Amino acid sequence: MRAKPPLPAHKGLFGCPTVVNNVLSLAATPFILSEGAEAYATHGTGRSRGTMPIQLAGNVKHGGLFERRSE
Repeated sequence: MRAKPPLPAHKGLFGCPTVVNNVLSLAATPFILSEGAEAYATHGTGRSRGTMPIQLAGNVKHGGLFERRSE
């Protein structure tokens, strides 16, 4: 069986591969597109730029999805 078009891993937006399967990249994309890469890079220090989404679940008092600055 062969793959059927469209094949975004081969040719997608602007004729370039567009598959992103990294959840951290997907979480950062809206901020980067709205505010710009320079604004995103101001969060964090050294090589740790941007923010980090963290999920707390299970037997915890206050669970949920949080986003913290990388430092």
